[in-house]
Amino acid sequence: MLDTIWVFHGEGGRFSSGVFTSIEKAEIWIYKHKLSGVLTAYPIDEGVYDWALFNDFFNVKKQAQM
Repeated sequence: MLDTIWVFHGEGGRFSSGVFTSIEKAEIWIYKHKLSGVLTAYPIDEGVYDWALFNDFFNVKKQAQM
């Protein structure tokens, strides 16, 4: 069962260009099409903020971040 997906957002694009089940598949596709942009892992069935807090990828420093 997948717990994350990989989302590619092309440089200058308004919307995501591709969604992949593995980083390997994403990188092959990006290389094949000679693209540049940002490739990000996102959790499935969970908010990114909650996921980042749970995995210690983000620490709350200000009241407004809660």
